[in-house]
Amino acid sequence: MWMEKNILITIITHSGDIETERTPDFRRMERMPFPKPMIDNSNHNDVRVWRVKRGSKDRILIFSESAQYLVVLEDRGDYILPWTGYYIEYSNKIMRLIKEYEAYKKPKPLG
Repeated sequence: MWMEKNILITIITHSGDIETERTPDFRRMERMPFPKPMIDNSNHNDVRVWRVKRGSKDRILIFSESAQYLVVLEDRGDYILPWTGYYIEYSNKIMRLIKEYEAYKKPKPLG
């Protein structure tokens, strides 16, 4: 239950590493239903999915540009853990995500 509560807190709050001090974000709360349908429909044309390394963590990003929403999952090897999900407010962040996705999709040289 502790893990589920902390994940929920990161999905509905903004800013801060200490859960009890995070600021409620009503735009995030409005989008509470978004993560599951985005995960379930990750093969939809509007949804981009890619893997990234953040520090030592393996993350799966699921991004809908039209909804301006990002779901972050953490790959723990034996299972996938929902990490966070949030509305992308700024166009520069959207452009960074698209650029990161395009770099991921680009063919890698062999060898």
